[in-house]
Amino acid sequence: MSPKTSRLRSYQSLWRMAKVRESLAAAELAKTTAEEREHQQACTNIQSQRDALTRAGEDGLAASGHLDLTRLEMLSLLDAAMGERQARAEQALAEVEQRRAECAQANWQAKRYRERVGEQLKETRDALYQEHAAKAQEESIELWTERRKGDA
Repeated sequence: MSPKTSRLRSYQSLWRMAKVRESLAAAELAKTTAEEREHQQACTNIQSQRDALTRAGEDGLAASGHLDLTRLEMLSLLDAAMGERQARAEQALAEVEQRRAECAQANWQAKRYRERVGEQLKETRDALYQEHAAKAQEESIELWTERRKGDA
């Protein structure tokens, strides 16, 4: 096997490995993106619940016309608990967003690497093709000249 053929096979193997790496990075990015959407939805749900608590407090005050301290305390405790829950959910969302950004960067790098390896593979394949084409043309010319000599 010639050195150029060996080099071509090496680049083919490297390209396949780069393609697998890119696929894995894309899968991880898709996973973290889905996880990010779930966390965003959780944050939205918690905010909706807090808004409902606020409305319930305002509606209770408006409906009864007097201040029910027990109910106010209960709503206040619920709001505080929901506030803590929302803070944890937002922290988790921030962590997932950071991981998604890292996965996006890794995916971009894997794609660029595969593209660069693909370019090297193409260049090597083209050089090998040109070498084979030149040898074939040279052999054709030799056969033609030998045939012309034989005819003369």
